[in-house]
Amino acid sequence: QDAGCAVTPGSSTNVDIRCCGVTSKDTLTGVLGPLVERKVTALNFQAGNTALDTPELREVSDRIAEITTLTDLTIEVEGNTVTDDGVGALAAAIQTLPNLRQLTLRLGLDNATTPVGDIAAQALGRALAATKSLEALRINLGHSKIGDVGFQQLINGVVALPLVSLELTLGDTVISDGSEELLGSLGKLTSLKKFVLRLGESGVDDVGM
Repeated sequence: QDAGCAVTPGSSTNVDIRCCGVTSKDTLTGVLGPLVERKVTALNFQAGNTALDTPELREVSDRIAEITTLTDLTIEVEGNTVTDDGVGALAAAIQTLPNLRQLTLRLGLDNATTPVGDIAAQALGRALAATKSLEALRINLGHSKIGDVGFQQLINGVVALPLVSLELTLGDTVISDGSEELLGSLGKLTSLKKFVLRLGESGVDDVGM
């Protein structure tokens, strides 16, 4: 049964959407579609632990890609079963948003059969590099299986941005070479004032500045 989503407008251009339970593609289209005409600039979409899977995330991504006025985007879909393809669809949507300044992705995906890995990280890296405008970025991929290869590709996208704030939470499959790649790239982020890196689901090995 479709439990639905609640829409809370903070203002005419600032919207919170919270979904609970199983949510169909039709419901997602119904709540996200009207935001295009409203020229929404800030969207907080939360659908954690709602049995959201790849087709639903793709629908969310397609609708978000149409809201080109967005400057602040938060997507929280922790505790769902989503594959690399779902994250790839989300990445494709992100790179269509020319005005995006702040991005928070709390994916924390839990899929033991087909865990999100390097392919998703590479897609996110390419999307980030294409945006060119992000100033604040927070990504939580704490339950992922991203390794050094994907991690470094993700960082290639990160260092192309004019970031002031960066927070990354990644699975513990990112080993020392990947950490060194990130730390070595920080010199390219000349505007960076806040940096937090968490490796592993417990958040150990934090690095801050």
